[in-house]
Amino acid sequence: MKHKAGREHASGRARKLRRAGFLRLMGAGVMGGGALAAERGAAQEAAEPPADTAAKAGTGSAGKDSGTFSIGILTDCQYADADTPANMPQRLYRRSPQKLVDAIAALTEKPDDLEFLLHMGDVIDRDGNSFRVVVPLLKAAPVPVFQVAGNHDYSVTDDLKAKVPELLGMPSPYYVKERGLWRFIFLDGNELSLFSSPVGSPPYLAAEEFRKDSKRKLEDYSGGLGEKQRAWLRDQLSAARTDRRKVVIVCHYPLLPVDVHTLWDNGPVEALVEEFRDVVAVWFNGHNHAGNYCAKHGIHFVNLRGMLDTETNAYARADFYPDRIEITGHGREPSRTLKFPAPDAEPEKPPILKY
Repeated sequence: MKHKAGREHASGRARKLRRAGFLRLMGAGVMGGGALAAERGAAQEAAEPPADTAAKAGTGSAGKDSGTFSIGILTDCQYADADTPANMPQRLYRRSPQKLVDAIAALTEKPDDLEFLLHMGDVIDRDGNSFRVVVPLLKAAPVPVFQVAGNHDYSVTDDLKAKVPELLGMPSPYYVKERGLWRFIFLDGNELSLFSSPVGSPPYLAAEEFRKDSKRKLEDYSGGLGEKQRAWLRDQLSAARTDRRKVVIVCHYPLLPVDVHTLWDNGPVEALVEEFRDVVAVWFNGHNHAGNYCAKHGIHFVNLRGMLDTETNAYARADFYPDRIEITGHGREPSRTLKFPAPDAEPEKPPILKY
């Protein structure tokens, strides 16, 4: 017990040092260019966590023995060094870095109290150079950050498209992290799309064919998993059932409700999720900046609101309990209680926005 207490104390101290480094770094200015990168390196070197911290999906001390823990959720930061378009006055691109800093600082006020942060895609709006502004802010966070890529993350030159997951600091385009009795499955909804590969490449042509054959109109700003990833998802859900774990699925794109933002191959994915309704508790996503919520098959489908297009901010804290998830929204993100299993609920039907 003495060794365990010592490890937890060391972990807590490392997080506090990282938070102090984060705040010091942010005090230097989020747009500080080379000075920002140098300051970040010094702050991280002074308080670098053990090398396996990020791989363990949570090293905080909160609720270790009780089975409860907390995470922070962000989506659609969508930074670009660009003016706000006259026809889209809600697109406040240059404010995104400061909103990201404010959200991370608020969520990690007590860094021992938070296991990790999620960012659910579209960390940039366009241009590979945009990664240099916002990715260092995420890397400097005092807790681990896990991401999925969104459609706008691929609004880069062809030579960078295959490198997007690496640029975001992801271990692979889709992956799994576990925390206690929970399995977090991070999906890549861009694998079957018209933007994640160069025009004319085999993956692009396959996506073009899939779109042409679809009975539902598929928008070119959304994408799908594809057969290979769906087979992988089945394996992960089956393993979770065997291990008696609950599952959180994280994807940039919504599965339900079906509208212009929905995952391209929503039919087979919904059938798969329904088959494993005994283990899947919630599907978290971004993409539709207006947000949405519905419940079906005993599963919650939560579309968090985008950080980009608001004068204030949008992010949430999620507290996990054996029988529910308590979501505390900040800014324009509402608070919710997600009980298990979810009682069916119709979509909230916010305005359908195109991204």
